[in-house]
Amino acid sequence: MPLEETMLRRRAGTVLLFAGLVGCANVLGLQERTAEQGAGAEEGGVDGTIAAACTSNARTCMGPLQPRLCSPAGQWIDELPCAPGSHECASETATCEPCAAKPAELGTWRVATPIVAASARYLAMAAYDTTRKQVVLFGGLPIGHEDTAFSDTGVWNGSTWSGALPVTSPSRRFAAAMADDAARGEVVLFGGESYRFALVADTWVWNGTSWTQRCGPGQVPCGPSPRAVHAMAYDTDRKRVVMFGGAKTLVQPTQVHVGSALSETWEWDGATWRETCGETSLTPCAIPGLRGASMAYDPVRKRIALYGGEGDHVGDDANMVDRVWEYDGATWSKRDEIANVPPPRSFASMTYDTKRGRIVLHGGLAGLARAHLSDTWEYDGNCWKEVTDPNALPPPRGIFASSYDSVRAELVVFGGDAPDLSAEDATDTTALRSSPGASR
Repeated sequence: MPLEETMLRRRAGTVLLFAGLVGCANVLGLQERTAEQGAGAEEGGVDGTIAAACTSNARTCMGPLQPRLCSPAGQWIDELPCAPGSHECASETATCEPCAAKPAELGTWRVATPIVAASARYLAMAAYDTTRKQVVLFGGLPIGHEDTAFSDTGVWNGSTWSGALPVTSPSRRFAAAMADDAARGEVVLFGGESYRFALVADTWVWNGTSWTQRCGPGQVPCGPSPRAVHAMAYDTDRKRVVMFGGAKTLVQPTQVHVGSALSETWEWDGATWRETCGETSLTPCAIPGLRGASMAYDPVRKRIALYGGEGDHVGDDANMVDRVWEYDGATWSKRDEIANVPPPRSFASMTYDTKRGRIVLHGGLAGLARAHLSDTWEYDGNCWKEVTDPNALPPPRGIFASSYDSVRAELVVFGGDAPDLSAEDATDTTALRSSPGASR
């Protein structure tokens, strides 16, 4: 599929929105031969089953076995092995080239100029409310006033912010996690750290006008222990909010927390939490404990992808994770075969672009030095590709709020913190808009 190049541009006083790129092509007419079938073909020609399957529209470029490509003439092409996670289909004629051979297709960043701007903050939470078609923002720490926290609810309609005035609301907090529960028309919030610097373990849901506490202090215990900087994503096929990891000690993003990373996976069905694997479960998780990791659900592949985060190694950058883990609703698997991964990071944005069928990773904190990043990557389940124009990216920042607006096809980024982030940039709402016509 040809790549459509667009430009990234940033103006002062706007919200950044991002449109992604087209990566590895979809696998169409997947046809593979086993070693035994291959040997039989060489000795006595292509057997009947394989010959019948090899038609001009059958091609493959990735799989657990070394692929066999089918030519328009109906003959198998054996000379172009495509290693999983390192190559992609370059064209409909079944040629094969490395994932990194082509640059990412650029989207368009824009800085919005809302009539009403939200207050500058970091470690806030955001999620896209698919029922009401707006981004919901809650809480966070005010920059320069870390002795308190926000408890306000803001909504972004694509052009401006407005403040909601719910009768009830979660307590002041930061470093919690939120995800949209589309099946029940609610945005779910769990945990975080209170302005009094205590971890909390309550669950709240937002219905567009008010917050309702479903479990936690004063009610039935939720199940998950108190935590912060955990990751959450919504599995649209199983209709579950999935939560992983987090820190079980108080959060200081610029410091390393020895022994604080949780290795637990919990699922919310709209009424109760259930632990599918973890430290208090009969089944340990295959994935190590991580805090500040990023997660997004790929509805095409029916997998949650997780990238980055921090483990409990201390003393060097081995503390930062640079591999993809995927969750299929039952188990976690590590995708070691995927090459050209983004640099290790934590506290990044990771969302699924429904228009282009790509997961988008943006920004975050790198290494133990906590360098602030402004790069943008896209992942399609086999290849990572980076948006390569450094002059077109928003300023480096970390621990910001972000969500993908599926109606307007934009990744919305708000707030965050960085040593040299200006007061104007700290209140920017920026968006990365998907390229017209781009799809998986």
